[in-house]
Amino acid sequence: MVSRLDQVREAQAAKHAELDAHMPIFSAELDHIFTINQETWEMEAALSKGMLLFRKICDNIIKNPREQKYRTINSTNTKISSELFSLSGNLELFVTTAGFVEDPKKPGHFVYENTPGGDVTALAKKVLFLTEGKM
Repeated sequence: MVSRLDQVREAQAAKHAELDAHMPIFSAELDHIFTINQETWEMEAALSKGMLLFRKICDNIIKNPREQKYRTINSTNTKISSELFSLSGNLELFVTTAGFVEDPKKPGHFVYENTPGGDVTALAKKVLFLTEGKM
Protein backbone atom coordinates (compact mmCIF):
# COMPACT_ATOMS: atom_id res chain seq x y z
CA MET A 1 0.00 0.00 0.00
CA VAL A 2 1.28 3.46 -0.95
CA SER A 3 1.46 5.96 1.89
CA ARG A 4 0.02 9.48 1.61
CA LEU A 5 3.57 10.87 1.79
CA ASP A 6 4.62 8.72 -1.16
CA GLN A 7 1.58 9.94 -3.11
CA VAL A 8 2.51 13.57 -2.41
CA ARG A 9 6.13 12.92 -3.45
CA GLU A 10 4.98 11.26 -6.68
CA ALA A 11 2.69 14.19 -7.47
CA GLN A 12 5.49 16.70 -6.81
CA ALA A 13 7.90 14.70 -8.97
CA ALA A 14 5.37 14.69 -11.82
CA LYS A 15 4.92 18.47 -11.54
CA HIS A 16 8.68 19.04 -11.63
CA ALA A 17 9.06 16.69 -14.61
CA GLU A 18 6.39 18.63 -16.51
CA LEU A 19 8.13 21.92 -15.71
CA ASP A 20 11.57 20.55 -16.67
CA ALA A 21 10.16 19.30 -19.98
CA HIS A 22 8.93 22.84 -20.75
CA MET A 23 12.28 24.56 -20.17
CA PRO A 24 14.08 23.49 -23.39
CA ILE A 25 11.30 25.18 -25.38
CA PHE A 26 11.80 28.47 -23.52
CA SER A 27 15.58 28.13 -23.66
CA ALA A 28 15.53 27.67 -27.45
CA GLU A 29 13.33 30.73 -27.91
CA LEU A 30 15.54 32.75 -25.56
CA ASP A 31 18.61 31.75 -27.60
CA HIS A 32 16.83 32.79 -30.79
CA ILE A 33 15.88 36.21 -29.40
CA PHE A 34 19.47 36.79 -28.27
CA THR A 35 20.93 35.65 -31.59
CA ILE A 36 18.83 37.90 -33.80
CA ASN A 37 19.16 40.97 -31.57
CA GLN A 38 22.95 41.27 -31.52
CA GLU A 39 23.75 42.57 -35.01
CA THR A 40 24.60 46.10 -33.86
CA TRP A 41 25.54 47.81 -30.63
CA GLU A 42 22.14 49.54 -30.60
CA MET A 43 20.36 46.20 -30.92
CA GLU A 44 22.40 44.73 -28.07
CA ALA A 45 21.59 47.75 -25.88
CA ALA A 46 17.86 47.37 -26.67
CA LEU A 47 18.08 43.64 -25.97
CA SER A 48 19.67 44.28 -22.59
CA LYS A 49 17.01 46.84 -21.69
CA GLY A 50 14.18 44.55 -22.83
CA MET A 51 15.52 41.54 -20.94
CA LEU A 52 16.00 43.59 -17.77
CA LEU A 53 12.35 44.61 -18.00
CA PHE A 54 11.27 41.00 -18.60
CA ARG A 55 13.35 39.83 -15.63
CA LYS A 56 11.72 42.51 -13.48
CA ILE A 57 8.28 41.23 -14.53
CA CYS A 58 9.29 37.66 -13.56
CA ASP A 59 10.77 38.89 -10.27
CA ASN A 60 7.50 40.68 -9.47
CA ILE A 61 5.60 37.43 -10.10
CA ILE A 62 7.83 35.66 -7.58
CA LYS A 63 7.39 38.43 -5.00
CA ASN A 64 3.62 38.85 -5.60
CA PRO A 65 2.33 35.53 -7.00
CA ARG A 66 -1.31 36.17 -6.18
CA GLU A 67 -1.59 39.71 -7.57
CA GLN A 68 -2.98 39.71 -11.10
CA LYS A 69 -1.43 43.08 -12.03
CA TYR A 70 2.07 41.61 -11.59
CA ARG A 71 1.18 38.51 -13.62
CA THR A 72 -0.01 40.44 -16.68
CA ILE A 73 2.02 41.84 -19.56
CA ASN A 74 0.19 44.44 -21.63
CA SER A 75 2.11 44.58 -24.91
CA THR A 76 0.38 47.87 -25.79
CA ASN A 77 1.75 49.58 -22.67
CA THR A 78 4.22 52.25 -23.85
CA LYS A 79 7.20 51.01 -21.81
CA ILE A 80 6.59 47.31 -22.47
CA SER A 81 5.95 47.94 -26.17
CA SER A 82 9.07 50.07 -26.65
CA GLU A 83 11.48 48.03 -24.51
CA LEU A 84 10.35 44.43 -24.87
CA PHE A 85 8.00 44.00 -27.82
CA SER A 86 10.14 46.18 -30.08
CA LEU A 87 12.89 43.54 -30.12
CA SER A 88 13.36 41.49 -33.29
CA GLY A 89 11.68 38.11 -33.24
CA ASN A 90 8.36 36.68 -32.24
CA LEU A 91 7.97 38.18 -28.77
CA GLU A 92 4.46 36.75 -28.42
CA LEU A 93 5.98 33.28 -28.77
CA PHE A 94 8.79 34.22 -26.38
CA VAL A 95 6.46 35.31 -23.55
CA THR A 96 4.19 32.33 -24.21
CA THR A 97 7.08 29.88 -23.81
CA ALA A 98 7.92 31.68 -20.56
CA GLY A 99 4.51 30.71 -19.15
CA PHE A 100 2.24 33.57 -20.22
CA VAL A 101 -1.06 32.99 -22.02
CA GLU A 102 -2.67 35.62 -24.22
CA ASP A 103 -6.03 36.69 -22.85
CA PRO A 104 -8.57 35.94 -25.62
CA LYS A 105 -10.76 38.80 -24.38
CA LYS A 106 -7.88 41.31 -24.39
CA PRO A 107 -5.53 40.85 -27.35
CA GLY A 108 -2.00 41.89 -26.46
CA HIS A 109 -2.49 41.07 -22.76
CA PHE A 110 -0.48 38.06 -21.62
CA VAL A 111 -1.33 36.52 -18.25
CA TYR A 112 1.01 34.28 -16.26
CA GLU A 113 -1.11 31.35 -15.10
CA ASN A 114 -1.67 27.63 -15.50
CA THR A 115 2.07 27.09 -15.74
CA PRO A 116 3.54 23.62 -16.16
CA GLY A 117 3.91 21.96 -12.79
CA GLY A 118 1.20 24.07 -11.16
CA ASP A 119 3.55 26.15 -8.96
CA VAL A 120 2.87 29.75 -9.97
CA THR A 121 6.42 30.88 -9.17
CA ALA A 122 8.44 27.84 -10.32
CA LEU A 123 8.54 28.74 -14.00
CA ALA A 124 9.30 32.41 -13.26
CA LYS A 125 12.25 31.28 -11.11
CA LYS A 126 13.60 29.09 -13.90
CA VAL A 127 13.10 31.90 -16.44
CA LEU A 128 15.11 34.23 -14.19
CA PHE A 129 17.84 31.61 -13.89
CA LEU A 130 18.09 31.08 -17.66
CA THR A 131 18.02 34.79 -18.52
CA GLU A 132 20.66 35.53 -15.87
CA GLY A 133 23.09 33.34 -17.77
CA LYS A 134 22.52 35.47 -20.89
CA MET A 135 22.98 38.88 -19.29
